[in-house]
Amino acid sequence: MASVLKWLRDAPWITADRISIYPKIFVAAYLLSYLLYLSSMHEMVDRAGDPIGADFVTSWAGSHLALLGHPEQVYNTAAIQAVEQAMVGGNTQNVWRWYYPPTYLLIVLPLALVPYLWALAAWSLATLGAYLSVLRKIAPWKETVWLALAFPGTWINLVNGQNGFLTAALLGGGLLYLEEQPVLAGFLFGLLVIKPQLGILVPLVLVVTRQWRCLLADAVHRLGLLRCRFSHSGRRRGALFSTRSG
Repeated sequence: MASVLKWLRDAPWITADRISIYPKIFVAAYLLSYLLYLSSMHEMVDRAGDPIGADFVTSWAGSHLALLGHPEQVYNTAAIQAVEQAMVGGNTQNVWRWYYPPTYLLIVLPLALVPYLWALAAWSLATLGAYLSVLRKIAPWKETVWLALAFPGTWINLVNGQNGFLTAALLGGGLLYLEEQPVLAGFLFGLLVIKPQLGILVPLVLVVTRQWRCLLADAVHRLGLLRCRFSHSGRRRGALFSTRSG
């Protein structure tokens, strides 16, 4: 048993050549699996009744409602479900609810300006690019990108159109610039208000580590975002949302 544990601890099988080749094999396997998944879909819906980019559908639907001048309707299950079903052609009865604070609408607002699949592709590639860029700065080696792409969580996020790339890039970027550019770091941390669990924990860490300039920038940015409130009245609209006809 001791020899096995030593073998696992020392990991002699992890060589430079394997680190270079194995991630590429994994990425090729993921791509093949994704193509097979797409080929099994009926229009934009898979056999389980989920559309392509199952976690992205609420972001696009929320953007659509906000652009129509009804941002408060993202919390109306019937309203957001109607947009989602219209987007996928009414081929699914599954409901994807809006679980985010109103400030997240400021991030996803432009998405519904283009058709769903184009928006999904743009969102996925842009947030993936930001995520990989931050990782490359943290670990500036040529293998970094391939190792990140070979990580299963990367493809789960990519296939489902999740916002994990965005939050990871914001958190990682904030940590990268914390010492040299605390105001920029505070700006990036402030955007994490879109994820309340992260939005609460980050300021606590900044207080404990006495990063006062970063904390101030974080607070100012959060207050600026929170001023963009959404009225439940038909007469008042948030300042960043324009009313347009459907």
